[in-house]
Amino acid sequence: MSVDRLLVNLDLNLLVTLDVLLRDRNVTRAAEQLGRSQPTVSAALARLRRHFGDELLHRTGGRYELTPLAVQVAARTPPAVDGIRRVFDVRAEFDPATVEREFTIITSDYAVAVLGPIVARLLAKRAPGMRLRMQQTGPHVVDHAAETLRTAALAIRGANALVARLRAARI
Repeated sequence: MSVDRLLVNLDLNLLVTLDVLLRDRNVTRAAEQLGRSQPTVSAALARLRRHFGDELLHRTGGRYELTPLAVQVAARTPPAVDGIRRVFDVRAEFDPATVEREFTIITSDYAVAVLGPIVARLLAKRAPGMRLRMQQTGPHVVDHAAETLRTAALAIRGANALVARLRAARI
């Protein structure tokens, strides 16, 4: 199978910019939506114009209109963007039986005492390679909340209701 030279030299960021530009027909609004500066989007439009050999957007009075080629391209960009999104949205399926990782759960001492044994039994059966570190909430956790939450997998509030549901489910 040969390599597609057109795609090798193509910047996929241009596709998203093209989609927004053709939909909004306004460089400033497109820049706002993309979270980029207006000059950056203008430069991208210039690159797109060179690529297509077409103006794509031309000023008519106080607004931009699509060229005939841009009308054709505009019909194709949304499905192309969706296709690329589907490609990059694919994630490996999570299989607890094969995972080798430590997770930190931050919760109250009550939840640690009540949930700890239940969760330990479940992990031993369903995820033997998973290690669980249960950390009690306390002043350090609260004082350093941003740092703590970046490293924790889960923070449990309202453990009483969770414990009641788990007991009702007889886990």
